[in-house]
Amino acid sequence: MNNNSMKKNKKQAVKVVRADDFFSPLENTKPYFKAAFEGFAGSGKTYTAAQVAVGLHEMIGSKKPVVIFDTEKASKFLKPLFANHGIEVLVRESRSMADLSETMRRLKDGFSDILIIYSISHIWEDFIESYKRKVGRQSIQFQDWGIIKPTWKKSFSDPFVTDPYHILMCGRAGYEYDYAKNEDT
Repeated sequence: MNNNSMKKNKKQAVKVVRADDFFSPLENTKPYFKAAFEGFAGSGKTYTAAQVAVGLHEMIGSKKPVVIFDTEKASKFLKPLFANHGIEVLVRESRSMADLSETMRRLKDGFSDILIIYSISHIWEDFIESYKRKVGRQSIQFQDWGIIKPTWKKSFSDPFVTDPYHILMCGRAGYEYDYAKNEDT
């Protein structure tokens, strides 16, 4: 068998493998940037997220405002950065999962192309505290995680991954752990 015959046979073999529809060509079917910035207070995660938002806004040619979901009522320091680039910024100040869900729904409906969440840590903490109030307890018990995790996934994690807009999320780093023994249980 000569070299040309071998090349022809290889091309035919490749066509056969691709024709079986088990694999598909690699494509960018969800071209949205999803990123998390973690660090201690003052480490620059929010400013970095804002700089990325500016770059994304310019790269995609967006004419829509950037939305900041601000749990610390502190995003005002970003105003000059966005103003220098002529980008409108709108803010929702809250720590409520319901408000974040509504914000994400509005972005999914096309209100904006870019969301900055500053800081997801406070939303998580409020989510847990709301759950404890709902069940009338001061602490989370092991069986509660079977409710908490699927609810968080449905409310936040799934939309974070699948929604059709860019999300830059900031979170506080932590190193505090606690162990409590409940004498009653």
